[in-house]
Amino acid sequence: MVSAFIFSRLDYCNAVLCGLPQSTISPLQRVHNAAALVTLGLSQCGHVRPALKELHWLRLTYRIQYNVAFMMFTVQA
Repeated sequence: MVSAFIFSRLDYCNAVLCGLPQSTISPLQRVHNAAALVTLGLSQCGHVRPALKELHWLRLTYRIQYNVAFMMFTVQA
């Protein structure tokens, strides 16, 4: 449920987010990290990288690049 609500908002404008500086992406990455911790029921002071790995979630910058590349692939085909 958490991933459905969070990812729908994060993936809304990937084409606009692609290529923006890290200072603009970092607040969105913090939301993404918090969603991963809540999904697994982990503490807020825990490390998020193992949680993302366990959920098979990409970091937000890579997720944006992947979604834009996938959109371009489907438009081309």
